[in-house]
Amino acid sequence: EYRKTASSPEARLSYNELSEEYKESCRAQVKSIEKKLQKAGYVTVPMRGPGEPLSLPPELLEELAKDEHERWNKERKKSGWKRVRR
Repeated sequence: EYRKTASSPEARLSYNELSEEYKESCRAQVKSIEKKLQKAGYVTVPMRGPGEPLSLPPELLEELAKDEHERWNKERKKSGWKRVRR
């Protein structure tokens, strides 16, 4: 199970156990999904019943993952995190 092998203590917590900072990070990620899909040429519309799962090409998934990593990095820097060498 992922929660048993996660390296950071926060990764082992359920959403309800997270600090408000980490909950807000999750919310920001969700809020950014539509913008990222629009950037890739997709249009979002309200669902009117069961829909088909969205299948994205691997190259697009990689691009969206990079965009999310940039969003996450900006968020962390804004909250005072500093990069350290290992």
